[in-house]
Amino acid sequence: MTVGVVTLPSIGTKIDPEMHEAIEMAEVDALEESFVTTEYSRGYKFGDLLLRPARVQVGKVRAPSDAE
Repeated sequence: MTVGVVTLPSIGTKIDPEMHEAIEMAEVDALEESFVTTEYSRGYKFGDLLLRPARVQVGKVRAPSDAE
């Protein structure tokens, strides 16, 4: 039985501020910047209505080090 509530895709998707709540950032390679790396709690939608955003960790480019 389906009532129309669906989970939001998160891990591996580009951050969508309307669907995801970024609560943490992690250093990643440049190709993974702005992508969701971890999902802490699932987000849900009912049709076009957002019931709860997904709480996620988002990738951020590593800062260049002085050693390089």
